[in-house]
Amino acid sequence: PRILQFRKTLFDQAHRYRRLSMSFRQAPKQVGEHRLLMEATIQRDVATACQLIESHIRGTAANVIACVPGFED
Repeated sequence: PRILQFRKTLFDQAHRYRRLSMSFRQAPKQVGEHRLLMEATIQRDVATACQLIESHIRGTAANVIACVPGFED
């Protein structure tokens, strides 16, 4: 139960920041980014999939930090 609760907390926080990022995004994210991640995962290309997901998450974080005054504090 503790692990499931921890997973839920992480998911809820990630969802919160994804929604925040979407509300401030200047242009919609490209679907191709998700397709590349899907293809790397299906091909079991761990290195590429890890690089793509890291880039995706960092992009979301950078968007939130850039758009929300005082967020980086």
